[in-house]
Amino acid sequence: MIHINLKDENQEDYLPPNAWLVLVQQYNADLENNNIEAQASTPKGIKTRSFDLDTSNGRKDYFNFLGELWNQDDINLKEEFFENNNIVGSKCWYSEVDSVGAELEIEHFRPKGMVSKLDYTEVLGHKTWNLLDRPEDTQLKRETGYYWLTYNWKNYRLSCKTSNTIKSTYFPLLPKSNIALAPKEEGKEIPVLLDPLIASDTELVSFEKISKDEVKIVPSVSLPIINGVYHGDKESFKEENISDEQKWNYLRAEVSIWVFELNKMKKIQKARAEVWNDTEDLFKKIINDEGILKDIEGQIKIKVHKLSKHAAVARQVVSEFWLSGKISKDIYDRCLEDMNK
Repeated sequence: MIHINLKDENQEDYLPPNAWLVLVQQYNADLENNNIEAQASTPKGIKTRSFDLDTSNGRKDYFNFLGELWNQDDINLKEEFFENNNIVGSKCWYSEVDSVGAELEIEHFRPKGMVSKLDYTEVLGHKTWNLLDRPEDTQLKRETGYYWLTYNWKNYRLSCKTSNTIKSTYFPLLPKSNIALAPKEEGKEIPVLLDPLIASDTELVSFEKISKDEVKIVPSVSLPIINGVYHGDKESFKEENISDEQKWNYLRAEVSIWVFELNKMKKIQKARAEVWNDTEDLFKKIINDEGILKDIEGQIKIKVHKLSKHAAVARQVVSEFWLSGKISKDIYDRCLEDMNK
């Protein structure tokens, strides 16, 4: 998972096409103010209908009524904005899979319709779940999702079909989190799912090379239970002095890996391995002959660049070579200096 920065070098937001923003302005106002009367453009002109947005059926009717918003050929939000090279180009924000041969989809990070309850034991297994003190899911199944964010582009994430299909309507929250039940309350929530728009979230997962043809995403937080060290009972595990923050970070990583299906497809693991091996081979050449650094440096910069496939894998290889002392800090800095430009 790579950090997605929606701001330019002056820290100003990249904005969707103005035509889109103008079109959804009234829709957002309707949803945020819970208006029961809404308008939509149709081939026959402006239509007005009343809706009860306090009911799931009323919201469903409203979304269907405005459905043409997603289908207008003259407003191609995905291609004109989300797949823009200023961001990270045409690849999934969760898996870094590119769109060659498969259309990417715009998904709602906070589900617009309903929120489903996630069974943690299906993701973690009963033993691990019990060791984590079985923290209750704050957000149980709710018929009312974040409907007011339906046309809020900051709630959109660019996703491959695989990640979007399983993620669907899941949006669990950490224990004791507040629940946003109205507009502008989202900042009080503590989501479980990692958000690629938050740099610190993307640091909670890393890559592990299983074989020359397999690289998996794993939690960055290391707990005894995932290293095979722990074989005792729950009380012994507590004596390891593992903080709640470590537990929750581990939980967030594992759940996100499962929900976004980041390890399910073998061909994705193989594609990561190819990037890992190629980047590693380039550094081995530098180590054997630092005189060819200038020739190799450019190839590494391409590997780690935000537009390249599985750039996060290449960046980790760069970091590991530096942390292990195999390359200098100067080489490390030079290889990564242009990665987000």
